[in-house]
Amino acid sequence: SVLEFETVKRRLEAIFEMRERKIVNMALDYARSGVKPQNLLPEEEELFRSVVGDIKRFRDKMAQVLSEKVRDVVEEEAEESPKKPKEGEEGDEKNLLMVDFLEDMERFMGTDLKAYGPYKKGDIASVPKENAEALERAKKARIIRPDI
Repeated sequence: SVLEFETVKRRLEAIFEMRERKIVNMALDYARSGVKPQNLLPEEEELFRSVVGDIKRFRDKMAQVLSEKVRDVVEEEAEESPKKPKEGEEGDEKNLLMVDFLEDMERFMGTDLKAYGPYKKGDIASVPKENAEALERAKKARIIRPDI
């Protein structure tokens, strides 16, 4: 009957889906540990090899991307960023606030994506407004407000 056929069809689809998941998981395990599964049908072996190949290509690509990112960060860290703005230096002054550091401060990335610091307690510097406000809330610096 049609009902029996649909029931059998759904069960077979469920079995195939479970087997697909199992093959994908086996491929992940193989990529991590090198333990190859046994007793795969030829069609399953084909899927297994394909997934393993994709995983290896993905890992190689991600290793390359991560290596490039690490290299970029190391090169950026090696560049000397000014500790304090130089006199006469141009910039978007309205988005910078002068702060007096209340404690030593490690180098940090400003909201303008520029590096600031490191600073010592008592140093005065211009930093982006958002950073200045956050530093003041954290009691690490005091915003210097001009007398008006």
